[in-house]
Amino acid sequence: MFETHDASKLLVPPGIYPHGVSHWSTVYLSLVTPWLLVTVSVRGPAQAPGVRVVMMTQAQHLIELQETTDSKVENIQLVRPRPAPSKGWDMGDVVRICTGIRVEYIEAKIVQRAVEQYTLLDNTIFTYVDWRLTDDSTTVLQEVYTAP
Repeated sequence: MFETHDASKLLVPPGIYPHGVSHWSTVYLSLVTPWLLVTVSVRGPAQAPGVRVVMMTQAQHLIELQETTDSKVENIQLVRPRPAPSKGWDMGDVVRICTGIRVEYIEAKIVQRAVEQYTLLDNTIFTYVDWRLTDDSTTVLQEVYTAP
């Protein structure tokens, strides 16, 4: 989804950031699919306090972030391609995220597909099945995020 190249890697003196952390001057978006821009305030001893912005491709990553770090989600924005990808991107503030699994029967086989539903500040709802936009509303969803 997000792609980096060694030529864009910034050299940072050792000891400033934890081992394994890299910085990039350029990051490419290799797939034209929606993604999340998550602003979190960090409060834990593992990292210096402050605000961080995390780019992620799925709500599941948000759940993992909340479970594994001492941080508080301050804001989430859904960045999604316009119907004609060459026309750019739209961004909206997310007030609610629900996830679930949709079960389909295809050629006598059960197929499970990940479902994510985003409600924006203007009450627009986007539902993605395996990151394809759909208007299907028959899937059972579980709320995983509500804006503060």
